Amino acid sequence: MNRRFPLFALVLGALLLAGCQGQVSIDLTTEEPADPAIRQVVAGLAGLQFEKSDGSTEALEFTASESVNLNGFQNGSLLTLFTNEPLPPGTYTGVRLLFDTNTSGRFVTDSLARRFQLLLAAGDYADFDFVVEKEKSSRRDITLTLDLRQSLSLDSTTGVFTLTPVLRSVVVADASIIAGTVAVTCDPGASLAQGGAVYLFRGLNVVPDDRGGAGDPPYATGALTFSSVTGQFSYRLLDLPAGDYTLAATCDGTLENPTTNDALVFRGNTNVRVPRDTVATVDLTG
Repeated sequence: MNRRFPLFALVLGALLLAGCQGQVSIDLTTEEPADPAIRQVVAGLAGLQFEKSDGSTEALEFTASESVNLNGFQNGSLLTLFTNEPLPPGTYTGVRLLFDTNTSGRFVTDSLARRFQLLLAAGDYADFDFVVEKEKSSRRDITLTLDLRQSLSLDSTTGVFTLTPVLRSVVVADASIIAGTVAVTCDPGASLAQGGAVYLFRGLNVVPDDRGGAGDPPYATGALTFSSVTGQFSYRLLDLPAGDYTLAATCDGTLENPTTNDALVFRGNTNVRVPRDTVATVDLTG
């Protein structure tokens, strides 16, 4: 069962427009960073910015920003951002996170309780297909997923992290899951236990590559879980829209740095066609 953690903040009154019938409810969930030692990725959430088809933008903002550990909403846990909030008329095509400008409230911590500076960069808009017409009722319930493996990078020279949000979105009623086991052979010096991860790409027969590489960037990623009962590694990728995908596994997932072309080796490449609102089981071997 999903656990919801609401942000108790009010939307700016300027957005409560008379006659606006479009409403959005939006939750946020996250995928873990590439480095399993990272415990907290803390920043002040200020709201959401929406892009329209004409290039203009609208914002839903909290009256006060909320300090949030973005690494704390995984495996189906949800942070509720907005519930039944109105949007002005328009054709909306994208959505991204808004953060506050308070640098003292941003940091990363690791398993040794060390604290690191965190910089924020503007990320791309996630797809958001929503048309709000005057005098017509419309509604969208959306889940946003922040992929920290693809969003969080470390400058090894300065020891400073940068968060460039990589988001995906899905209509809640349409969301699908891809899950299964992974049993691929790793190169010497690598293992699924240390660096196992799965990467999902939009389209069939895609040649897998890491974010920052020459190929198409991953659409979703996820770490592996080991079961001492079955002796198997497994994964679950949640909140996916219907579509055609290529799925692959790597034993080198901890090497991922979103800003560089990393030497990740992918195995078990498999095509998968996912209908809406379903669970697709895909086991990876090779």
